[in-house]
Parts: sequence; structure tokens; C-alpha cells
Amino acid sequence: GITKWTQRVVHPSQYKQFVTRAFKEALSYPKGPVVLEFSLDGLWTPIPPLARPTVFGEHAKYRPHWLAELDKPLSGGADPAQVERVLELIYKAERPLVYAGDGVHWANAGPELVQFAELARVPTTNRRIARGSIPEVHPMYFPSRAAKGLLKECDLIVTLGMKVGFFEGYGARWPKVVQVAESPEHIWTFLDTAEAVVGNPKIVLRQLIDLAKRRRIKPPASREDWVKKAQTDTKAAWERLAARAEKYKDHKRIHPGWLSKVVAETMEEMYGGQNRVMVDGYTISDYCPPFLRARYSGQIMDASEQAGIGHGVGMSIGAAFADPETRKRPVLALMGDAGIGVAGMDIETALRFKLPIVYLVTNNNGWLISLKYSHYGKDWQAMGPQDHGLGQECLPDIRYDKMFEALGCYAEMVTEPNKIKEALQRAFKAAEKGQTAVLNVMVDPSVGNSSIYSFAYTMCMAHIPWDKLAKRGKAARRNILRMLPWDKIGVPQMPMPDPWQPVSEDEMLP
Repeated sequence: GITKWTQRVVHPSQYKQFVTRAFKEALSYPKGPVVLEFSLDGLWTPIPPLARPTVFGEHAKYRPHWLAELDKPLSGGADPAQVERVLELIYKAERPLVYAGDGVHWANAGPELVQFAELARVPTTNRRIARGSIPEVHPMYFPSRAAKGLLKECDLIVTLGMKVGFFEGYGARWPKVVQVAESPEHIWTFLDTAEAVVGNPKIVLRQLIDLAKRRRIKPPASREDWVKKAQTDTKAAWERLAARAEKYKDHKRIHPGWLSKVVAETMEEMYGGQNRVMVDGYTISDYCPPFLRARYSGQIMDASEQAGIGHGVGMSIGAAFADPETRKRPVLALMGDAGIGVAGMDIETALRFKLPIVYLVTNNNGWLISLKYSHYGKDWQAMGPQDHGLGQECLPDIRYDKMFEALGCYAEMVTEPNKIKEALQRAFKAAEKGQTAVLNVMVDPSVGNSSIYSFAYTMCMAHIPWDKLAKRGKAARRNILRMLPWDKIGVPQMPMPDPWQPVSEDEMLP
């Protein structure tokens, strides 16, 4: 279920042809893992020419150098007539937006994306592994948190290699769309699609750029007002985010929003914001990514469409091996204590190979621990008596710093909000010298990922009886399940909780 193709290989004469095909399959879009299983019978068979050649010959169906340039993707551009129609749609639109997704990253289409955004004057954003395809300090870039206001006025969305799914609300409120994807697999039938283009994003963008230049066409004069609105909304979004974090700069235990702001600023000061970042921890995954400003495609990696736990350990090891530049700008892995509990011992591998990685552990004492304060109650009252006082918590304040210091890591525990920056600087400097670092940061367990106040989580928490549900859980249920007869049964209106605001003692009670 997780592979593109699997094949059982039973004879040495088949090895070369299937290995060749495996690489082709893995590297064709959408790229993905391939599994070859080599049977013991085949592995024990004498290798030709010691064995008598099979009916297929020594290497069945194998052609050396079957493709002269194996590093080039097996892909193509779009129908020229369709390119003309797409260009006309984009240039006639008053308020278009471009969403660049995974396919832009895999096509190495960042330079073409920037050029087209500048030429056509279209505000552009990146999603998932494509973050940085258009540098997030570029004047034509807008962040997804600024998109809410822009989407209300947008009249055309162009998706490039975009896997539109749960995290985009399946495009439920999107206007007309032009879809460009390298595979029909990523042309979505649930979008109001004006044109569906199957082609490599890099090639299609080049076709659009060349045609626009050849025809010397210009976007409508009103387009500049749209660009300015996107820039204004982006600036306002940054300012709101910074101000929100600043509010908690003295909060103890450390607030994940303030931590995120300091982390981003420290990397900007030390490395120009060029560090590769692996996003793992559940709570920190909601707070830190908006503060980061990716400069190149693939700079920020996460579990994509999955809710992974612990993946950041192995991903950071892979990134540090693959990118020599990490010696100058170490990898940052944003971990939660749950992820460290699952995969933390693999940090020994990073240490053994002197990999330049800083593992930042946001320690809030458990799995999805903020649900205790927002839904289950201060002492897990909504659970059975056997779980009171424990719930889904870990032992309090586990010293992950001491654990990994014993292995040989550079390690610190951070408890003071004004000490984060200095600790990060020391950790990064140690990582530069090849000493893998672990920072154990004690964060406020009552501050959770904003999704705990979403429809999905409200339904997941539906098993909690109303009289046992903590106050924030009540407010979320009252606001989100508006179809229920709240007024009829006398439940008053309640303000929707602010996820950034630490849960008060009173809110922890039913």
C-alpha cells in the first residue's frame, strides 16, 4: 500500500532488467518507493557464466544505457493550444493566485515559478515540500495564513503540481481553477476546473513564459492593485503573528508561539534563514512553520499528508547525509516528546556519524497533552477513575537532555523564555563542529495545536458527556456543532477558544 510498484525477482538473469525498471518507476512522477524482493532460490543460484545460461540469456531483457540521460525526468509539456487558453485565462483574470505544490519541487521548477510570477504579476504561495520554490521573502509571495482574505476576492486559482486535499479543505470555497500536474493522478475532480493540464510544471511554466514574451501581452492594469493587496495582507499577517508571540515572551512554562519566533529569528541571524527544518512535533508543527521563511525548495519537510510521529529523527539524518551545506548551516528537527519517545534512540546514529543536527524537543509531558486541559479536565476527570491523574501523560519533565548527553550529544534543558536564543546558538555551534545537539525545552502543556478546536477533534471528543467536558471543550462543541438545538435546551452562546491563550484554572473544569 505504500509503494508504487513491487516485484519478486527469482533468478539472477532477471536482476539487471528489474533493477533498471525499479529506478525508472521510482523516479517517474509522482515519485515514490519501489520494492524488489530477491528470493533465496535466486540468491543461491550460481551467477552466470558459471551457470548454464537460461532461455532468456545471461541478463534477460536488459539493455545497458537504455536511456542516454537518466537524470532527466520522463515527462513533457502541454498541448500548445491549451497553453494559449491557460495564458489567456491567467492574463484576463482580475485577481488570480498561484498555488505551487509538491510537483514544482520534484520538477525543480522554482526559477520558472519566480519568473512567471514576476512576468504575469500573480501572487504566489508554496505548499508542503515546495515551500521555498518561490523564496518566501520575494515580493510576489504570500503565506497561506494571508490567503483567507485573498480567497474571498480571488477569481482564478492556478495549481501547479498541487495535491489539493484535507489541509486545503479540498478547495471547497475556491473559485474557478486551472490545474497543472505531471500526472493525471493529481488532477482533481472536486474542483471547478477551467483547464486540466497534464505536463511537467517546469516545462509548462516555460511554455507560458515564452508565449507571453512572444506575444508581448500584459496583465490588466488593475492587477497591480491586487498585487499590492496581497503584499499588504502578507505584511499584516507577519505583524499579527509577531505581535501574538511577543505577548507571551515572559510566559512560563515557555509558550510554543514565543519559542517559534525566537527559533526563526535565531536562524535568520546565524544562517540567513537557510537551515533545513524537519517538522515533527504535533504542537510545534502548528506554531513554528508560519514563522519560517523558506529560501529554497525542499527546505522545510514534514510528514506531508500523514500525521507522523518520530519521522523527524530519520528525516534529519537523511538530510544531513545528503546535503553537504548542512555542515555550514545545521539541520533543525522540531520534535515533540512523543516523537522522541518513539524514535529518539536513533539519534545515536546521527551522533555516530557526527551529523550537524539540532533536535529541539518541545517537552509538554505527553501525547496530545493539551486535550487534558481543554477537554478531559485538570485531573482527567472525564476519564474513568483508573486514569485520573495519569490520562495519557508521560512522567513529568523527563530529562531528555541528560539522556542524550550520556550518549555524547551536546545537550541543554531550557526552562526560561529569555534563555532560548543563547541555548540555540550554543547548540547550532556544537552541531557545526559535528556534535549532534539536543535541546529539551519545557513548554506549556495547556497550549495546544489549534486543530483541537476543529470539527474533526470536536467529533473525536464526542464521547465525553457534556457534564464532564471541560469549559473549552464545551465552547468548541457549542460553536462547531451549530446544528444541534442548543438554544432549545438552554445552553447559552460561548466565545470560541483562542488556541494561543493558555488554559486558565477555571477553564480546566466542566
